[in-house]
Amino acid sequence: MKTRVNVLKKMIRVSHFYEILLSITLLLVFILVIVTGVLSYLRLDQIINTVNKRSRPDRKLLLVK
Repeated sequence: MKTRVNVLKKMIRVSHFYEILLSITLLLVFILVIVTGVLSYLRLDQIINTVNKRSRPDRKLLLVK
């Protein structure tokens, strides 16, 4: 009887370990997704600003004309 109780306790400990491990893994994945999204947004915003700056005519060129 004692061995069954010990086996059940060990199984419960292992189960809690895997739950904690899974929770930490999911948290890390969530943080990675958020960081990737923010970096992608910033990079796209930088590209859009660069395109907008280059598409405007240069003031010096306009003055020369």
